[in-house]
Amino acid sequence: MNKNQSVGVLIVAILLILSLASMLMNGNPSSTHDLSYSQFITMVKKSEIKSVQIERDTLIAHPVNDEIKPATNLPLNKLQTTPSKLQYKVIIPMNDNSLYTTLEENNVEVALKTFDESNSLVGVLKTIAPIFIVIIILMIMAKFFNPAALRLWASAKAKQNF
Repeated sequence: MNKNQSVGVLIVAILLILSLASMLMNGNPSSTHDLSYSQFITMVKKSEIKSVQIERDTLIAHPVNDEIKPATNLPLNKLQTTPSKLQYKVIIPMNDNSLYTTLEENNVEVALKTFDESNSLVGVLKTIAPIFIVIIILMIMAKFFNPAALRLWASAKAKQNF
């Protein structure tokens, strides 16, 4: 591998790492815990749940006190500066018809979330496809702008002028 190809591979690797890091670090910090359905209903009846977001057979419940205090016993470079949000993930049983009435009776905010394709394979492909397109374009440019190819092109151009 010559020097120019090494630089091209390095640029592609850096772009790939940066894009993956930005995808992983995206979003608000939150702490999601699994909760059984019966525990969830108990918390709703005790007015410990502020709101829920329902998507298909799963709901995300936000408790009234949803902030987790930042950890102060961590080293300075890993210290959390913003508190993370506490939320619970609950699987909704298929045969429960009383969920909405229970939530309504206990003044819990309900938001229905439509299917988010970012969690599906199509969503992942839509996210990754632009990255691969940029990588392919960069590889083509690196191949085309190879100094040996430019010298060959320049000599061919010079021969045409004679």
